[in-house]
Amino acid sequence: MTRFLPSIAVSLILLLLTGCGSLLPRTPSQAWKEGYNLGRSDTAKQQYWIAQNLQRDSRSEPRAKVSYVPIAVPATTNSAGVSTVPTTYKLRFEN
Repeated sequence: MTRFLPSIAVSLILLLLTGCGSLLPRTPSQAWKEGYNLGRSDTAKQQYWIAQNLQRDSRSEPRAKVSYVPIAVPATTNSAGVSTVPTTYKLRFEN
């Protein structure tokens, strides 16, 4: 038992010293830099997932069937004597 005592004491001292390093107070600028970097990486992750979700939504939705219906408007003359020419309009419908 006595020959293990120095090795136990050394390992206990090493554990205590390494634990103390994390307890040192940080300066406000160090804390600000750490928070800024964490926020910046979080923003990049959010943008990545927004792009992924937009692409996933566009792939999963079925395409709408588009059709055009021609509407013929004949030539007319109103009471003031203004004449119009015949025209064809196309209405777009999505199903």
